[in-house]
Amino acid sequence: MPKFLSFVVSFLYITIYWVNHHQLFDMVKRCDRGLFWLNSLFLMCLTFIPFPTALIGSYPRETLAVSFYGVAMFATAVSFVAMKSYIFYVGRLVEAHRAKPPLFLLVSGPLLYLAAVLLALLHTGLAIAVYLLVPVIYFAAGKLDEAVPE
Repeated sequence: MPKFLSFVVSFLYITIYWVNHHQLFDMVKRCDRGLFWLNSLFLMCLTFIPFPTALIGSYPRETLAVSFYGVAMFATAVSFVAMKSYIFYVGRLVEAHRAKPPLFLLVSGPLLYLAAVLLALLHTGLAIAVYLLVPVIYFAAGKLDEAVPE
């Protein structure tokens, strides 16, 4: 059961990232070299997810496996935040009338992953509970992006 649950949760993460990535690039009006590199970093982190997923599925009570999963998810979240921040704040690759994403939504995922990594050192079950909470935030963030008028 832990292997199946970790697969489903990670698939949910990847799906949410895919939808948010699609929505994000739908807003992008031009690309530059910086965006290409940040997107490549994000895609590398995203494609790495199956490895820590297999570990946490096989060893859900092991601190190292649960922490490693969180570190991988943290890296993925940070790479997506870096890309999104670059698009809106640095490269200004969207039209000026687009609302910038709220800072709390940008940093909430990475901060929760970091908290979960630290929690895993104390209690793996609490860390896993945080991992289950984060997709809800990303789902909500995607819904907020949809609501931004053009």
